[in-house]
Amino acid sequence: MSETANETDLVDRIAAALPAEIRAEYYREFLHCRSLPENDEMLRILRAMQFLTLLMQQVPERVLREREGLERLFGDALEMLRNVVNDSNAYQKLLEQRLAGLPAEIAERLRPDAVAREINENLRQQFVQSTIPRTAEALAVVAAQLRLSVADFGKTAGTLGESSGGAVDDARTAIADLESTVSQAGTHGTACGI
Repeated sequence: MSETANETDLVDRIAAALPAEIRAEYYREFLHCRSLPENDEMLRILRAMQFLTLLMQQVPERVLREREGLERLFGDALEMLRNVVNDSNAYQKLLEQRLAGLPAEIAERLRPDAVAREINENLRQQFVQSTIPRTAEALAVVAAQLRLSVADFGKTAGTLGESSGGAVDDARTAIADLESTVSQAGTHGTACGI
């Protein structure tokens, strides 16, 4: 595809994202830009801003998809933790009921401390065999990928910022918000013991 076709496609994609009432004005302004010489500085700045606009349009969609994936992972991990806690509470109550009904001599022979150690070991093994540790690793990988994506976006925005002025400040604010959200998600996963 030629450079003019790519540029037209980019112009049309940006126009499609605009509200209908200002789309015609956008095309009129762009028609004026077509009369500028190819190496005109204003035209180069406009092209850089078009790419920045396209990036800014794509980033929220990508972040939303990643967020939905993280929410599913956190939801599954939380449900598994609830199940483990509920199962261990039920097992503990059952054991306490049985021990309470036994005569003191039988209870002494059973050595409740040894039984408790055995139960704790079984619960630990069930936890290790569950998907919770793998989920924590997957969450760490996703968080690292998000950090890399945000860093790459920041570098691109910084490069474009030299020629686009105020739009870069908005992009930097968006990047800071993304980094904060990713850090909070990683911290939340760590705080949950994941």
